[in-house]
Amino acid sequence: MMRIPPIKERLQRLLILTFWIISTVILPGQLISQNPTYIFDQINVEDGLPHHIPILINQDQEGYLWMTSDAGLIKYDGFEFELFQWEKDNINSLSENNLHSLFIDSRDNIWIGSLQKGLNIYASDRNHIIRFDGRKGYPKLRSSNIYFTIEDWQGHIWIGGEKGIEILKPENESYTLLEDGLPFSELLDEIVTTAVLDNNSNIWLGGNGNVWKISSTSIKKYSTPIATEMINDIEIDREEQLWFSFDGNKERVFKYNQSTDTLTSISFIQTFTHSRDIKLEFDHDNNLWYSEFGFGFQMYDINKESIVINSLTNTNLDPEPYAKDPFCDRSGNVWVGQFGLLKYPYPQGFNTFYHYQPYPQVNHAVYVDGDYLWLSIRSVGLLRHHLPSGEEKLFFPNSSDPSALFSDHITGIARLNREELILAELGAIQILNTSSMTFKTYTQSGVNKSVFIDKQDHIWISGNYGLYAFDSQNGIFDTIKLEQPVKGFSRRTTVACQDKEERIWFANKRGGLGIYDKRSKTTLRAPLVHETQGTIADFEDTIEDMVYDSINALIWVASYDGLMKIDPSRMTYIKVNPDEIDLRFYSILISRDQEIWSGTNEGLVEYEILNDHWNHYKSNEGLINTNFYTQSKAILSDGSLIFGGKNGVDYFNPKTLRKNEYEAKPICTELMINGLKRTPPKRHELLDGFVLQPGESFIEMTFSSDHFSSPSENKFSYRISGIHNDWVELGSHPKITIGNLKGSNHLNLKVTNPNGIGDHTLYHIPINFKQHLWNTTWFRIILLVGLSAIVIYYIRKNERNKTKAAEEKSTIKDQINKLEKKALAAQMNPHFIFNSMNAIQEFIYNGENEIAINYLAKFSKIIRAVLNFSSQDRIPLAEEIDFINHYVELQQMRFSSNFKLRVNLPNEIDLYTIEIPPFLLQPHIENAIEHGLKTISATGIIELTFQDIGDYLQVTIDDNGIGRSASKAIKLGKVQPESKGISIIEERINHMKKDHEKVSMIILDKKKNGKSEGTRIELTIPYD
Repeated sequence: MMRIPPIKERLQRLLILTFWIISTVILPGQLISQNPTYIFDQINVEDGLPHHIPILINQDQEGYLWMTSDAGLIKYDGFEFELFQWEKDNINSLSENNLHSLFIDSRDNIWIGSLQKGLNIYASDRNHIIRFDGRKGYPKLRSSNIYFTIEDWQGHIWIGGEKGIEILKPENESYTLLEDGLPFSELLDEIVTTAVLDNNSNIWLGGNGNVWKISSTSIKKYSTPIATEMINDIEIDREEQLWFSFDGNKERVFKYNQSTDTLTSISFIQTFTHSRDIKLEFDHDNNLWYSEFGFGFQMYDINKESIVINSLTNTNLDPEPYAKDPFCDRSGNVWVGQFGLLKYPYPQGFNTFYHYQPYPQVNHAVYVDGDYLWLSIRSVGLLRHHLPSGEEKLFFPNSSDPSALFSDHITGIARLNREELILAELGAIQILNTSSMTFKTYTQSGVNKSVFIDKQDHIWISGNYGLYAFDSQNGIFDTIKLEQPVKGFSRRTTVACQDKEERIWFANKRGGLGIYDKRSKTTLRAPLVHETQGTIADFEDTIEDMVYDSINALIWVASYDGLMKIDPSRMTYIKVNPDEIDLRFYSILISRDQEIWSGTNEGLVEYEILNDHWNHYKSNEGLINTNFYTQSKAILSDGSLIFGGKNGVDYFNPKTLRKNEYEAKPICTELMINGLKRTPPKRHELLDGFVLQPGESFIEMTFSSDHFSSPSENKFSYRISGIHNDWVELGSHPKITIGNLKGSNHLNLKVTNPNGIGDHTLYHIPINFKQHLWNTTWFRIILLVGLSAIVIYYIRKNERNKTKAAEEKSTIKDQINKLEKKALAAQMNPHFIFNSMNAIQEFIYNGENEIAINYLAKFSKIIRAVLNFSSQDRIPLAEEIDFINHYVELQQMRFSSNFKLRVNLPNEIDLYTIEIPPFLLQPHIENAIEHGLKTISATGIIELTFQDIGDYLQVTIDDNGIGRSASKAIKLGKVQPESKGISIIEERINHMKKDHEKVSMIILDKKKNGKSEGTRIELTIPYD
């Protein structure tokens, strides 16, 4: 997700600066109270968003977010967007792209109202859009501009438009428009713009200054205090209270008072101005979100009756006024369309402070002094911010003024006495008198890293040339160095602290620790040994910060190598953080609860000492910084902690931090079998599993989650029974590919949100790979026995071989008899069966047993298909084509004829989803072979062509045989077996015409110059 572009950020800073000047200069005495800056994630067109302003947002039961826009309907899974639009030649597309309303019913159908072209529905069980355009089951409505859609207590769908209210009754997969016996028919012609169903199954309707409450038995009309203004929105808060918004320039928001049965004005809402399209929403904390198109949006704490967020002054946002309808998803995030898609992640207790100055937010040091916050703004100067009022004063360096700030690079700030602060800077140490606002300067070359004041009020400065003892009257009077230099131990120090023995510990830039004993005035390298291993300490990485824990008498050290715990009394150390917390630790604070907090290069880390437990917080929890600075830290009087970095200041109270308890659930966003896309299963369908047919050896599933706080931080893991003993971690947007397995398998899947909380359901997904007949064990056994019999047949040349051959013939005859009975039971052409059996016998008598067995195997497949098809009304097109291929191969073996079958299938026809009645095509193929191709000398061609013509499939069967006339001439004088195949097809076609008038079968003789060129059959078959 992208943050605000730099050019917009500069405009934003200019707007904030102007706002500050007006408030502090033009309006003296009316100081602005500093509100925290709230962090929004922003998704733009560059991130894949199909349209720059989503209008309405909703979430279906599966977890997808749906959005309307001027460009169509948008579906979002946390990573990818899918756009549904109007398509000229596709009746299963939107009626238009300009959409006006969005609703999701209890059956998870998406109802989409357009601005001028009526109502659409995205049927969850069909995965495509259907227009209410008058087709069967989807009646055309009176209104073309759809204001709202809602479902009542009976499951009926109420639609409001420019011509009043209409009601649809669902019936299986279709809808009936209720016209007779309508409830409260006096309302049907009212112009109603918004509606909601409350928790008592009452429908509330809002129109032009009026509100109606409708129950199953009664209707009540409320005359609102603003009778001339249109009601924009009706929402229910988390405490089941109703709220109303109106057009107008005075009272804009009202709340329903249940005790008095009236609407009460809400005075604490600071409306922008007279405008339209005011939308409301309530988040999981029951805060009110208020958006006003053309002016922005706000968030209110309705319990405190105070504003929390104002989009026009929140420095993390573009100063753009075009806010659309806010929406709170199930994981607690609030979404707003505003030149992109804004997301306010579920708040977990972290807050952000931004200064008002038109400079970057980078701060190297921070200090809290009562009501004042002091910030070192890198490459700018020193800022004093008054927390209650927001008043700010900025100090710049001025080389010509000795009483001014010396450097714009301040690395440490501390309180010296009641009136003075001490600053560690690049090239100097300064004393700031906070009353006179003047500086006293003591130059000291190099970078002075930090300031530490010990229990005896001695001042220690860590700098490039060692640890300096400093006096506020005389400046630096002593430099502490190691008495015996140690290899690798630099004189550059970074930070210092004091233990209970009053010894000063100081950190070396290259990783060493030094100790200065003030009593003996001796200095040595800290002789530390590992707490458990007994090895001598050899810190190789930079030590950035350390702090003394007076309660436990320990020193905590932040370094590039990790977090160290030092026991000064025993001179032992140990690295505390586990291997999975592989971070650079920059700064340390100890909270009032004796927890260790550290700023790192990847967020904040909390170490619970008593529980030996780690918590890692990143930007997805609400932090503005991911990389923190060493001396930018402080503790407020209420126990809140401050950590600063290049993006501003993060502050929080550890006691009020919370986790997002919403349990992440998986969404299967894409399903592919053997590289072909299939409809992804819904969550409950995952538990039913998958059955892969023979030849389908690979299944691919892509997953996302319905937890949108930080989709990239969700974690999936899986294991396959019999293959994995442990869980395999997959990341946040995994694609699981399973292939080359046999039989029944089970995929176990789980997902957790960024706080490690997941659905308690373990998704146990059965996946069954069916095998081809020839891959089954029993078939291989039979094949092995057959091959053995053939080998024996060719090896033995005596009478015993003949006897064995006779037994084989007898066995084959028995199988033929059984197959004949099954085929006859399935009403297969007896003539074909008879000829096939004769062909098998002829192969056997000619000693062609291998050909006979091959023929018999193909014949068995045809018989099996006939038996399977005979009990089904419709079969996949792929199975019908497969059946025809086997039949043609059998006939080619029988006649040794030179004819071929060609199948023409366009890409838009899906072999596996389109189904047709069985045995509609094979009889025509049989006729083409038996009566058209068998007698020609040239290569015979049968061409089978499929074409999609809307709701029908057109099938054309062409052959280049002798034609029907010549065939009849050949038949004269011959006794022909009766074939009922074509006549039965004609009866079936006539039967289908009763429900589908376009069904037809046409047989044409192809001629050129009076000479026959074959036969063409054209079949038009309905899809359902």
